[in-house]
Amino acid sequence: MRMYSDDFRELFLGTADESAEEREVRLTVANEVLAELLEEGRDNEISFLNAVYAAQLASRSLRRLPRITTAAVA
Repeated sequence: MRMYSDDFRELFLGTADESAEEREVRLTVANEVLAELLEEGRDNEISFLNAVYAAQLASRSLRRLPRITTAAVA
């Protein structure tokens, strides 16, 4: 998967003008991307670092990602 860094940040942070429906879709995709990065991160340092960055972005956002569990990290 190739994303530009601005796209990556926007995926996890959202935009001020997104609708509730757009936010719901974005959060669903963000959760899927994070889960994929965590899975890939078991064998790939870059994916792991991207997952860490994504989690940091999500935690800095006022709109936190739902359902990020420690089970996904284990």
